[in-house]
Formats: sequence, structure tokens, C-alpha cells
Amino acid sequence: MSIKTPISPEQRLHFLQQNPSFSQLCTACPAQWQAVRGELEGVFARQDAAEIKALIRQSSTRIDYHAHFLSGERQGRAFAELVSQQERQRLIELALRQYAFSVATGVTQGKVRFNLWNGLIAQRLLFERDLVRKPGVDAAL
Repeated sequence: MSIKTPISPEQRLHFLQQNPSFSQLCTACPAQWQAVRGELEGVFARQDAAEIKALIRQSSTRIDYHAHFLSGERQGRAFAELVSQQERQRLIELALRQYAFSVATGVTQGKVRFNLWNGLIAQRLLFERDLVRKPGVDAAL
């Protein structure tokens, strides 16, 4: 399935609202991804925990916009800038999530797999007999 690159800001916003995966977003917004990638490469190379925490805090705060702003000015420069900021914010968020996951697991590419012992522990913690989920596990996840 090929990804069609959204053209108008309204199409780009609709695309973002569908929660695309990291690779889909990178494919759809290559210029934004190159800018974000360049910025994050320096942050990851420095490995400064305070700087990474600040980026996480910044990417987790959502840009607040009102419905009247979106309804009145869909083709203007301000709306395009808002969509561009949201694309950038989502790219940073997904890249940081992927970075944290790879640092925590030690796996930089490919699938993360449990060994036998970890698989048994996870199975005992999350499931009752016959792989029936324990009550309350869904709420915690």
C-alpha cells in the first residue's frame, strides 16, 4: 500500500488525526523529518538527560487551537504553520519513543524478543490459565 503525500494543510491535518506510524509520517513529511532528524542527532549524540527530558516535555504538550480558528481559516498561512508545527511535534514524539525503546531494550533494529525466562514471567504476570487475561491488566496497559 503506497502512501499518498497530503498536499493541502487540511489534508495534512486529517492525515495526522489518523495517527500514522512513524515510518508513514516520515514518508509523508520528508522535509520535516530531515529537519527533526538533524536536530535529534545532536541531542542523541550528547546524551544529555536534561535536554532529552525537556524535549519529551515539549513534545508531550499539545498545541491548543480553537474550533473557530480551524473553521475560518483553512487555507491561510497561520493554519499551514499550525499543521507544520503539529507534524514536527508528532515526529519528535515518535522518534523519542523509538529512541527510548531502543535504549531500554538494547535493540537498535529488528524485533524485540523475549527469551524463555522473560516470556514465562510476562505470561504469569499478565495471564491466568489458558492465556486468559487477568482482570485489571487491560486498565494498567
